[in-house]
Amino acid sequence: ERRAARRGLLIMIGLMFAQQWSGINAVMFYCGTLLESIFPDPATANALSIGVQGMQLAVTVVAAFCLDRAGRKPLLLVAALGQAVCAAILASYYLTQICIDVPSEEGGAPESECEAVMGRAVPLGALYGYVMFYASGMGAIPWVLMGELLPSDIKGSATALCTAINWILAFSVTKTVTVLAQLFGGAPHGLGYLFACYASFSLLSVVFVVRCVPETKGKSLPEIERELNGHTAPTRAEMGLPRATLTSQFTARLNEFREWSLAPPGSTSGNTWGCMSVDEIDSTSSHSRDLSGHGGG
Repeated sequence: ERRAARRGLLIMIGLMFAQQWSGINAVMFYCGTLLESIFPDPATANALSIGVQGMQLAVTVVAAFCLDRAGRKPLLLVAALGQAVCAAILASYYLTQICIDVPSEEGGAPESECEAVMGRAVPLGALYGYVMFYASGMGAIPWVLMGELLPSDIKGSATALCTAINWILAFSVTKTVTVLAQLFGGAPHGLGYLFACYASFSLLSVVFVVRCVPETKGKSLPEIERELNGHTAPTRAEMGLPRATLTSQFTARLNEFREWSLAPPGSTSGNTWGCMSVDEIDSTSSHSRDLSGHGGG
């Protein structure tokens, strides 16, 4: 049990890192700024930013209905891999921009003017795709798994710990966006290196999910705990015995036992359990009493 609790807690902490260090809060909190770097018109950027929020809501609702059909692990893998690809495209968009220093009209330091090589539709699709993949799996599934992987005796304290770690990571990502962008050389190339970091961490999340996160679809909490403990007992589905079949078999055997117990003396038609008939029980009891009386005399 301690192994299951320890492993479940470590998996959940890893998923908190995977969720936040993929850069989702950098994208959501700076969505307007990022869109303005693609579309200079503030009104257009603002409208597209509202579209990102609406799409996130719609995809989250759809993903909730797919959770028990597709499974937790496949959705996590698709989400992490999709985020990695979209972040890599955004990194390429910013890194491939050509910048030229233009003398200032006021005679001050020269200003840098950058021209994008890629069309605007490419980074826009990558930004929308990034949020879509996050909402389809990495946003909600870690919280679902928290209720399935953490044993009941530590669920309260472990949930509080994982939530605190999640918010600390969210703060660290949001706080370091401008710092890291400037450290990497400023916009636009600094943003490119920043998204390259997010893409790299999303790829690491794919590896983590493949190697460490168990699939919990269709499994009871005791089955999940046995798996976390390292036991490989086959599940009902692996044995080809769905829950309905097990119930039917139990009911049939119970009816056989009821028929045997209600059968009249001397009848052996209901004795399908390999037990003695009523006459055999009476004979054995009489023989035991005779032996007991003989020993007493």
